[in-house]
Order: sequence, then structure tokens, then C-alpha cells
Amino acid sequence: MNELFTIQPKEVNVKVGTPAYFDAWLIEDCKVSVEHNCECINVVENFNAGNRINFALMASKGGAYELKVIGIRNQKEPEPEIPPEQPTLIPYIENIATLETLQNLHGTIQAGNIASFSFEIAKDLNISSVSLVGLDSTELAAFSVTNNADTDLFVLENFQDLFIKDDSLLECKVVFTDNAGQLLKEILLNKEIPNETAGIVLHELVVNGTEKLGDNNADGNTEANPPDANDSTTSIPAIPIVPAIRVRQEEILRVYVEIEIPKELQELTKLFPELAPTMQSQEDIEKWEAVLKKVKCIYQEFSQPKTECEAYPLLVLVAHYGVINGLGNAVGITRADGVVASSSVGDVSVSFQTQPYGNNEFTYFLGLTKYGLEFLAWLNRRSGLFYAN
Repeated sequence: MNELFTIQPKEVNVKVGTPAYFDAWLIEDCKVSVEHNCECINVVENFNAGNRINFALMASKGGAYELKVIGIRNQKEPEPEIPPEQPTLIPYIENIATLETLQNLHGTIQAGNIASFSFEIAKDLNISSVSLVGLDSTELAAFSVTNNADTDLFVLENFQDLFIKDDSLLECKVVFTDNAGQLLKEILLNKEIPNETAGIVLHELVVNGTEKLGDNNADGNTEANPPDANDSTTSIPAIPIVPAIRVRQEEILRVYVEIEIPKELQELTKLFPELAPTMQSQEDIEKWEAVLKKVKCIYQEFSQPKTECEAYPLLVLVAHYGVINGLGNAVGITRADGVVASSSVGDVSVSFQTQPYGNNEFTYFLGLTKYGLEFLAWLNRRSGLFYAN
């Protein structure tokens, strides 16, 4: 099936907090939308230029994502129904000079397109009235009469309203009556419209599978058998295949989001790779940056390292403070508040929490994480000890 639209590009590389763009190019008249279940990605329509729709997307978290771009064909409004063509209305006019002319008028008239009737009748025929009557002889209307010197003009206007538009009447008659009340002529009227092609001889087809020919065959048979499908000389017309119309199309847009991590935090993830999964969004980065700023304020002697070795105490303290603040909880790296010990005698149970490490507040605080213990080991080493308890 034909495509409704295409997207360009099909893959987008974007950095956290930086907008990226892609286009949907319309091939058919359709509506394009983007669906996804990624709370960290926001997609909006940037502009619509006819057959080109530009979308802007913004990501707040790193990773690889798939967005579904959907096109729905716009259904055309049904064309308004064209009312059936009304027949051209014409007047019916007859000049009747003799009784023979009157008798030779058509016995039945297709009156569907007649607007009015006019009969100009010679006075010596003694016609007293012309009327429009139903099949049950009920008078529907009397023709108006205009008396002239040699003729009488009988006219009936509004014939369409009197008969054609009256659904209760299927047929009616025009009757001519003389002065003695004798019926001289009646004309049957129906609602049919005269066929303009009347008189043209058409080739007659018979529904039962045989074709009636205009002339007899040589053997006198006037019917021809239908074509045999098994006859190789017979060509059976193929049924045309109507192509399906596509109403919906889905395309996948792949989005790869990169995060800009400050250099010091990049060094932190190199030193402690297990912390890298805790920096997957811009919000995560901002939390770690706040911890880094805090550590530099508390330990100003480590705030401006010039070498990797000088950066070590700063980074291990940042890791310690980050875990203390819960930044490692998502990956299972938590603080150790000590072992809970308990003892029970009968119905009495006693529990207490042991101190994790150290005999003062500083060493206790650092002993809450493995990174703090690592800093204590480094600190003791700098103090001249070759090992730490």
C-alpha cells in the first residue's frame, strides 16, 4: 500500500537539555502525531508548512528510546447529494378545428414534463367544457375558457401541482364535453416523462445467459450459447483489482540521548564505575553537582586539585557524601548505620544498633560508607600509618 508519510531522519542524537528536530513529510492528506511513554521526553509540533510538519523534542534523561510516529488519513467529507435533475417543463398546445382532429388526439399522454394544457377549439364543435378528472370521474379542475370570434381557448395552469406532485393520484383524464353533456373525447394522463431515445432500436440481451441476435444464423438458430470457460479460444475478462487504501501508518523514530557530565563527575565515575548508573538524567547530575559543591566548601584544601592523585580525596569524599544523601539508593548503594543486634528471653526482646566504626563523630560519620572508610585509610596513610584498622 502507498505510504501516507515519511520521517526524516529516522534516528536522532540529542543531548540532555538541548532540543533536536525531525520532519514528517506528507505524501497523502493525513494527520501525524507522536506517541511514547517516556516521561523524560517531550515532543511538540514546531511548525506546519503544508506537506512538511516539523517536530521538536527535548530529553531530560540519557538513554535510547523509541517513539511511535502515527499518521491517520483524513477522511474526506462526503460530497453533497445532487438532487435528481428536474425535467424541463413544457406547455401542451393543440389546435382543434374539426371533430375528426379531436378524435385523433392521443388516447394516452406521458405528462410528467407538462406544465400546462391549452386547447384552441373551433366554435362549431360546440364544446362546452374541458375538465381534468380522476379515474373515478371526480373533477380535479376545470379548464378556464376564453371566448374568441371563431374559437374557444380552454387553458389549465398549474398542472404539476394539480396532478404530478399529488402522490395520491397515479393517473387522471382530460375529458371533452359538448353542449348536450355528451362525452366526445377523453385522454388518459400518466406521470411518466417521454423518453428522448424512443424509436432507437437497442441490441436486446437476455438475462438467462443467451444473447438474442438481430438476424437469424445460417442454421436458423437465433440464440448463441454463453462463452465456455474451458475453451482456450474464449477470452474471459478479468475482474479488475481495486487497490486497498491505507488509512493508518506507523513509523519508529529512534532517539539516542547523551548527557553532558562535568569533568570532575566524569572522573568520579571512572574511579567508581558503580556510581555511573546514578547519573542518568539532568536532575541526577544537578544533585551530584550540589554534593560536589558542598564537599569543596567543607574540605577547601581539596577543592583545587592539580593532579589525579590530588583529586583522589575530593572524589572519594564526593562519593561518600553522595551515598549519605541517598544518591546511590537506586542502584543499591546505601549507607551502613551499623548492625542491629537483638536478644530475647521469654517474652522480652532487646535490640540495639552497634556503632559501625570509630570512636568519635568524624570517624563514625566516615564509617557509614565504604567510600568514607576508603578516605580514612588514605588519611591514615597520609598521617604516616601504613595500614588502617
